[in-house]
Amino acid sequence: MELGVTFVLALVMAGLCGLRAFLPPLVVGCMMMAQSPSDETTALQAAGILVLLTLGFVEWVADKIPVIDHVQDTVATVIRPIIGGLTAVMVMQYDGGVLSALPAFLAGGAAALGVHALKATTRGVSTVSTGGAANPALSILEDVTVLGLVVAARMALAG
Repeated sequence: MELGVTFVLALVMAGLCGLRAFLPPLVVGCMMMAQSPSDETTALQAAGILVLLTLGFVEWVADKIPVIDHVQDTVATVIRPIIGGLTAVMVMQYDGGVLSALPAFLAGGAAALGVHALKATTRGVSTVSTGGAANPALSILEDVTVLGLVVAARMALAG
């Protein structure tokens, strides 16, 4: 796949980490595991996937509860850009060391932080204007959006 296209897909997946931190790297990790099935690598990747599944489930449940979602968003302000950066590096599949992966990490982190800031602002407005009643519906809309875009990006990465 062309480098520019891969970079755009890396930014899309990283940006999606701004909404759901663990789903995009989970999909990328599963793809990497399917592409290089060795016994040592597969065991380590399976453990990582189990961790991502667990954290993703916790994030998903917490995001549906109006007060807890704000606490989660506060903590996620630090976590999501890091995960977004790492996801971008995974998509780009850098093997050349830290310096070659740094541009993807920084761009991915910025994309995730931007999307996260938009999400947190939207949730804040929703909480003030609806007393938090609309937040679970917004959360489900975010779930559908992330899932649809992750699947589309996954198909683009595979093709």
